[in-house]
Amino acid sequence: MRKGYVCLVTGIASGLFLPYLLSLHLCILGSIFASLLCCFKRTRFLSYFFVGLVWFSCYAHWQLNWLPASFTSGQEHTIVVQINSLNSHRNSHIYQASLISIDDYAPIVSKKVKLTWFRSEQRLLSGQIVTVSAKIKPIWGRGNTVGVNQRAYLFSQHIGYQVDIKRLISMDNKSPSWRVSWHETVKRYTEPLTHQGMLLALVFADKSSLDWPLRQKFQQMGLAHILVISGLHIMLVGSSVTALAWSVFSVFNHLTGLRWHTLRLASLIGLVAAIIYAWLAGFTVPTQRALIMYGVVVMTLFLQRKINPLDGILLAMVLVALWDPLAVLGIGFWLSFAAVVSIVIIARFVPRSPVVGLRWLTYILLFQVGLWLLMMPLQISQFSGVSLLSAVNNVLFVPLMSVVVIPACLLTALLILLFGPWVAPGLVLMEWLLNVMVNLVFYWPSAWITVTAGQAYWLFILTVGCWLSWQYHHSLFRCGKVTALMAVAFVIIIWQGEKASVPWQVVIFDVGQGLSVLVESEGEWLLYDTGFATDTGFSIAKSVIMPFLNRQQVKQLHHFVVSHQDNDHAGGAQDIFRSVNVKQAWHNQGGGVYHYCRRHQEIELGAFTGRFLSQNSSEVGKRRNNTSCVLRLETTGFSLLLPGDIEAKAEAALISQAEQRKWLKSDVLLVPHHGSHTSSTLDFITWVAPIYAIVSAGRYNPWQHPDERVVARYQQLKVKLYNTATDGMIMIQPTESGISVKRYRHDFAPYWFNRALLPFAP
Repeated sequence: MRKGYVCLVTGIASGLFLPYLLSLHLCILGSIFASLLCCFKRTRFLSYFFVGLVWFSCYAHWQLNWLPASFTSGQEHTIVVQINSLNSHRNSHIYQASLISIDDYAPIVSKKVKLTWFRSEQRLLSGQIVTVSAKIKPIWGRGNTVGVNQRAYLFSQHIGYQVDIKRLISMDNKSPSWRVSWHETVKRYTEPLTHQGMLLALVFADKSSLDWPLRQKFQQMGLAHILVISGLHIMLVGSSVTALAWSVFSVFNHLTGLRWHTLRLASLIGLVAAIIYAWLAGFTVPTQRALIMYGVVVMTLFLQRKINPLDGILLAMVLVALWDPLAVLGIGFWLSFAAVVSIVIIARFVPRSPVVGLRWLTYILLFQVGLWLLMMPLQISQFSGVSLLSAVNNVLFVPLMSVVVIPACLLTALLILLFGPWVAPGLVLMEWLLNVMVNLVFYWPSAWITVTAGQAYWLFILTVGCWLSWQYHHSLFRCGKVTALMAVAFVIIIWQGEKASVPWQVVIFDVGQGLSVLVESEGEWLLYDTGFATDTGFSIAKSVIMPFLNRQQVKQLHHFVVSHQDNDHAGGAQDIFRSVNVKQAWHNQGGGVYHYCRRHQEIELGAFTGRFLSQNSSEVGKRRNNTSCVLRLETTGFSLLLPGDIEAKAEAALISQAEQRKWLKSDVLLVPHHGSHTSSTLDFITWVAPIYAIVSAGRYNPWQHPDERVVARYQQLKVKLYNTATDGMIMIQPTESGISVKRYRHDFAPYWFNRALLPFAP
């Protein structure tokens, strides 16, 4: 049966690599083939693979592709939704909700949607049923080789569509649920707490009020799992209540007469406590996964069965994958099971003799080092780096959070529910505790290092070597020399870095509705624009550009060009200055740290020669779009034109003089102004004569960029047109025969969750 379980999980996990989900016909054929394999004893276990693959596709379509295409045409509809998520931050306007009906259409089972209500000061509460006039569209996220894949994450949460509220029609005024009332009560009484967001996150899984710097610090210390209610928290509550119940039953065993049933009953009480905690957290996907895993442990104790730990983990993985196949899209699924498997593997080398004195501390630290090494490949793939002090941080902070902070937060929430305002004087202690915890986190060094793809490969070899050395020595305490050698190898790998294999490259990030281009040549880097930023502290610079620069170990930008002041081009400028050294900065207005990008100003970037072709305001008017920094870069066999947001008037000025026209011809053109109908005149495209033209625009943007007339002009001149909205991040590199253009959704990650879903009726 073990082979069948492995094949089933493999079949479900293989759905991650499908270019498209299986259609109805293919699902039927897969089911028939699985039935045929099941008829023969030797191939029966293989049938589980096809069962898993078919189940994954059917479940994904059922959860994500349920709305008729006619509703996503861009028109407004009357939509009824029920709010699911707790949202305590006053500036947050994003919710999770269940769609009840849209016009006259009502799904048989309510489906999850992402709800946005910008420019609204009204806060929606979990459980409220709201009728709105809104537009609905399929979920679509930015596609880059770095950063969080937002589309895959939302798919793992069973969210396939986004509802954008235009107008509120009605809202029910019924009494909120117990959970919402409890949350609102705790929120009201803990308002004076400086770090109220941490308390709400640890009790109710409401992370909307968590400070972004605090989240980032926890991540860089390798402690991000502490702030997410998942396996650690569920196991903590369940095991604590189990231990307490067992102690009470043991004391009164002569009265109760339970005897051998004491542990069984205590474990069931612990399971009930874990379920209550998961209910407080809203039964999020991580808590559901943790409950299933903890349930397997409880049932093993209750039935008093001896089970191989790896078989128990495999059973839990099968149950989670069957209950929610889309869970494999989230990194949390793999991190959770990888951590448990790593613990079991390391536990095999626990010394059989009792650990006495301070030797237990050495053992725990080495245990964490082993866990850190085994978890490293997944950590690097998700966060592009690791903390060198992660093992120490977990030894110090996990017990502190588990034994002190989390119980204190839960106890505070319980006391507020029971006694209300009488708890107010005791909040001083809670304030002190949270302040101490946060200060410790911020003052403690994170020792974060970024890791390139090549280094990640060698680190994986290092991890395998450590594991083999442990297996050979059969003890953590006998591999000191091997550990030292591995540490030296680790340092060499980190400092060696990864050399660029191409003489130059151009990266056009997928930043949504905006622009950001990164050019590299001979170890020198130029960044043209930064994408947008929001009032909440989010920016494309922090979420996309800096992770890419960190992965490439870029410490300095030789040139930083801000084409003009619009937020979609310059929103993250300050984040860039704070994060990386800038040698020369350019702007269409100049002043301060910026040089003015005057016409015919030349710059050097490795093998590239750059020339600004910017237009003066007296020639093209006062619109800042037309005065954008226009930059042309040229090297042997390749040229690139970056025109910013210039419009027809500036384009006409560029081609009006012979001395300027000769600099226009380029192999690649960044389409001006995201493909607006006010730009890309036929004369301008003709003079540039590009082979490739690239539009940087957002999917479903309200301006409908690129305009159909603009697309037609490029097609008329037989220019290959790409769009970051549909292609994702685009990378241009030289080849022996010319240049190659690689697109994220077609070359780097051509999987179904990065593409549009197929029509399918399950």
